[in-house]
Order: sequence, then C-alpha cells, then structure tokens
Amino acid sequence: MIALFLLLGCGGSGDTGAPDTVDQCEDAPVLTWENFGRGFLVENCQSCHGSTAPYRSQTDSPPPDTVTFDTQEQAQSLRALILAASTGDTPSMPPRGGVSEVDREKLDIWLNCWEGE
Repeated sequence: MIALFLLLGCGGSGDTGAPDTVDQCEDAPVLTWENFGRGFLVENCQSCHGSTAPYRSQTDSPPPDTVTFDTQEQAQSLRALILAASTGDTPSMPPRGGVSEVDREKLDIWLNCWEGE
C-alpha cells in the first residue's frame, strides 16, 4: 500500500488543489469522509480544531474560531489551509507530529481528489 501512494505522487507536494491535481487523482484510491476524512480529523485535529475541544481555550495560541473541522463541509471549505499546514515537505500540523507519511499522503488525496465525498 505504501508503494501505491509513493507511485501516485499525490502527496508531499504541498499542493493546494490547483487544477493539475486532476492527473494525479486519476488512479488515486477513493478516500471519502466516511472511510478516511472523519477518522483522520478526529484522531489528529479535533483535540484543538473541534468546536467543543477542551484545548481550544487552554493553549497559549488557540486556533481561531473559524478554523473548525467538525463537519466534512468545514474541512473541505478549509482545504487549502489544511493542505498547506499538514502536507508538503515541512508540515506544521499537528504541532506535535505523530502523523505517518502515508496518512499525510491520504489526506492530500482526500482533499484534492475526492472533494465532497
């Protein structure tokens, strides 16, 4: 499976959804809100970016109220921001790391290739 993601070349580019993503998505695995997006966000983002997250107000630099990923629509509307912070050569989110390169590749594929799914 790792080889599949490396061959696809969908991640690590820091791509923010530019039109050239169509070619990279042609053979990408189908990743939806149900089979990937929701679980990824709950596991890696919701502790700070959930609207009711306990850490939203308890950190030195809490995320803005407008950067909330409770729903698929919210995540997709912030697609460029998520991709810029969580994929590419130097991802800064989550701030403590812990996300595998394969999962970052999947995030890139989900946000770029399967918008609205």
